[in-house]
Amino acid sequence: MTCAGIGKVVQDRTPLGQYVSALIITLLLTLTLASLGVLPVQSAAYDTIWQQLMPLGAALYLLESDLSRLKDVASPSLAGFGIGAVGTIAGTLVAWRFFGSQMGPDGYKLASALAASYVGGSVNFAAVSQSLNLAGPSMAAAMAADNVAMAAYLAAIGLIPANGPNDSNPLPLAAPAHSAAEAPLNQAGSVELPLAHAASAADQQMHHATSIWSIGRAVGAAWAACWSGNALAAAVRVPQASMACICLSASVIGLLAPRLSSLTHRFKHLSVASAPNIFTGAETLGTWLMLLFFATIGASAGSWNALLASKTIFLFILLQLSIHLLIVLGIGRACNLNMQVLLTASNANVGGPATAAAMAAARGWTNMIRPAMLTGSLGYAIGTAIGIALAPCMRI
Repeated sequence: MTCAGIGKVVQDRTPLGQYVSALIITLLLTLTLASLGVLPVQSAAYDTIWQQLMPLGAALYLLESDLSRLKDVASPSLAGFGIGAVGTIAGTLVAWRFFGSQMGPDGYKLASALAASYVGGSVNFAAVSQSLNLAGPSMAAAMAADNVAMAAYLAAIGLIPANGPNDSNPLPLAAPAHSAAEAPLNQAGSVELPLAHAASAADQQMHHATSIWSIGRAVGAAWAACWSGNALAAAVRVPQASMACICLSASVIGLLAPRLSSLTHRFKHLSVASAPNIFTGAETLGTWLMLLFFATIGASAGSWNALLASKTIFLFILLQLSIHLLIVLGIGRACNLNMQVLLTASNANVGGPATAAAMAAARGWTNMIRPAMLTGSLGYAIGTAIGIALAPCMRI
């Protein structure tokens, strides 16, 4: 908990946090303490975090993602995001052909987790790792390589020019946010912020709307998602799909929440789009639970040798993301999609909604902020299922 808190403070309040996420800081701190013998390599507390709190954190992440608002996003953004997801899948399979034999017995699990991560963000990496029982030094090495490569990739695409004669006003300007639920930037506290932080007045509204009641509702809904997801996986006799089912359940609850809120007596005069988010604060709480999970990854690795042995993983990711970018730019431009749309979509695939919105804001693409957030949230919802589905294709 202390290491997670230090990582969050460093990310939010120091210049280093502009380039290194709380996730990687937390992992490195616990890895160092474990290598010095301060933290145990194995503990019953780690098992509790792995089996109970990590699924809860993943569910909390999805509760504030109202996927019904995807209909407000122009089709080019959804097309760009879909092309990026296909690029990640293709990149994963090609990279596996070249490096799979060098990644050890857990290689297919690592590749599946990385594929999920580059469809919609590191939350998916954690979910697939838990689902496939990936743990120990190999997971710590992959997690560190994932974050370093992600930061480098997002910095690189942030330098790609997108101001050609056909690259202005790619989408209609988004309608102004009328409530906290419609705010385009509601990701404050995300673990995935290796780029400059984005902020807005709507963020402050969301923050101040958090209450003990909204947190209580969020935790209750997340537990319900975990229970129903596990029950669904057991019913179809595919227990390894429990995390995918949990994510599906949480997405459905998040989708229905605004409608339930709009039907209550207090908010009956509001439309579904204007109804307050009844799970405000869920993502922030989910962030802390995920940081605890990544702290256990670092401690379980036990030695810096885990990171020093990650050369093959870096090469795998390099080829994986190179193919992803080639497909995004090649097919995307062939389909006459705008560079702003393609770069934002690729960022949402690899880094998640927060980094995509941050890049859009930093480059002055204000009309891309909302699509970045919503398509990135879609990545949270589908990334885990895609990663798990790829595992049998690569298992040796």
